[in-house]
Amino acid sequence: MNKNPKMFHDFIKNKEKRDNKIGPFKIDGKYVNDDKEICNTMMKQYNTQFSNNENGRDVTDKIFDDAQDDDISDILIRDEDIQNAIRGMDQNSTAGPDGIPAKFLIETKENIAVPLGIIMRKSIDQGKIPDVLKLAYVTPIHKGGSKLKPENYRPVSLTSHIMKIFEKSGEGSTNIPSKRT
Repeated sequence: MNKNPKMFHDFIKNKEKRDNKIGPFKIDGKYVNDDKEICNTMMKQYNTQFSNNENGRDVTDKIFDDAQDDDISDILIRDEDIQNAIRGMDQNSTAGPDGIPAKFLIETKENIAVPLGIIMRKSIDQGKIPDVLKLAYVTPIHKGGSKLKPENYRPVSLTSHIMKIFEKSGEGSTNIPSKRT
């Protein structure tokens, strides 16, 4: 930025020009302009896309059909796995609801791996995930067609980078082969 301050100003100008407003929508011949109504319409639209029910049985029930009491105690948490997960992040990605930017994690990966490992181990042992790591910002992205129709938007969730690190560093980190087929 010091070498080319114009680049920063161009970046800000482009951000200001972006049209981030969603709506109005046209539903049953009426226009919906109210922000709360637009949010409720998008929520209803997104909820129609997801279901936990498969042939009368909650899909989440199947996940734990063959679970053993000691399954998660075998998960290894290695500093190298955490650092590799951080290394694979895009430093320009926006911070999630926890407010921790990817750039911070990338630049401190050697120093932050041990504390993140301790948090992850404690979370696994206690069976609890901190609430801030479970939050997401959901943003509608226009996928084409009329902008007046809520079904022409798809939801994108902006989640915690720390949670993504936990998910990636835990992949394949068990002492025993997977019991699932």
